[in-house]
Amino acid sequence: MTNVRIARREEVQELLAGGAQVVNVLPESDYEAIHIAGSINRPLKEMTPEGLRDLDRSRPIVVYCADGQCDVSPRAAALLAAEGFAEVYDYEMGMADWTAYALPSEGEDAEIATVGDLADSSILLCGPDDRLGDLWQKIGEHALCGVVAEEGVLLGRISREDIENRPDAVARDVMHRGPSTFRPDVPIGDMPEWFEKRECTGFIITTPDGRPYGVLYRDVVEHVMKEYSAQPQEA
Repeated sequence: MTNVRIARREEVQELLAGGAQVVNVLPESDYEAIHIAGSINRPLKEMTPEGLRDLDRSRPIVVYCADGQCDVSPRAAALLAAEGFAEVYDYEMGMADWTAYALPSEGEDAEIATVGDLADSSILLCGPDDRLGDLWQKIGEHALCGVVAEEGVLLGRISREDIENRPDAVARDVMHRGPSTFRPDVPIGDMPEWFEKRECTGFIITTPDGRPYGVLYRDVVEHVMKEYSAQPQEA
């Protein structure tokens, strides 16, 4: 695609901060449900010469749609390039990627509480060769510790009891490998069922690249759900 570049999430953030035009190319109903904060809506079928008149051809423009399986943004990007826009970017991973990293969003669905909203970001982390006795000095009120590789990807989890009971062990020998995790964009209403299934005090929340985002604790979810159930429901 001539004059079209594929943009990753980090580049989209930089472009948005630098004043680029960021355009959701899905139908209006999808845009109103949720969209990147600060972006505008221009559905693909409305990208006629008349529909593009208010967009600046000399400024960078980023288009996005639902996710990496959706073909609307590459089609929109190709159309913009053909219409003479000088610097066109296709955020091909789209809204699914943006919300999975808990980045600023707007719209009706953006008001729904997610695990990212309630996760405790002060998660305790350690390396696989760290001694548990040393972790005991740092654990404080934390109920668990995430074990991460050098590049920050989650390898496993260690409970407070593991650290207390085996102070001479190293993390790799004690950690629970492949723990269940959730993305920041999971609705909080989905979590009570998972806490019942796993009977745990907290889940580590990770971004799609496997890096810890925080910890969602059971008591926090129970408190929020109790408050919600106490609110008057619309007829």
